[in-house]
Amino acid sequence: MHIDFFRKAAPIAARSIRILPLPPANLALSLLVKRMSRRHANILERLQPIAGRLFSIQITDLGVALLLTVHSHAVAVKVVRQAPPCDVGIEGTLSVLFALLEGDLDGDSLFFSRDLQVDGDTEALLTLRNALDSEDFSLKRELLNISGPIIPAAQRIFEALAPAHPGALKSGGRP
Repeated sequence: MHIDFFRKAAPIAARSIRILPLPPANLALSLLVKRMSRRHANILERLQPIAGRLFSIQITDLGVALLLTVHSHAVAVKVVRQAPPCDVGIEGTLSVLFALLEGDLDGDSLFFSRDLQVDGDTEALLTLRNALDSEDFSLKRELLNISGPIIPAAQRIFEALAPAHPGALKSGGRP
């Protein structure tokens, strides 16, 4: 049921994103990433080998991409409508990418089922993945922590993003 809701909501969200200005989204994203960088300094330290690499995370059902760059003391993330050439490209639906980040889905299974496309510097991608796995990191938890009075609505959104690929589910989530 949650996946059906999300599949119906994604085209509406995509149409909205196409007409909304990106600067407010980028400001909010920048503040969130700065907060997470402070709370998870160990992850940032583990990302130093890939400093300067540009990652494009294409959210196929929303028609936008996230550009992620690791700097010496911070991570920068920006929403764009079209990604420039990057060192690493990742493509998938919002629900797949979110579940992958949360550690609920197995990246290899998603890749081989073609629900996730990856190209470019796979060593840099593995460094990113291993850094996120090295700590008890949860984007969902980070977003809920800043949601304040809209926590119930945010929780319903996360439920709608529940994994859609039972064959790619990790047993017990992230190790």
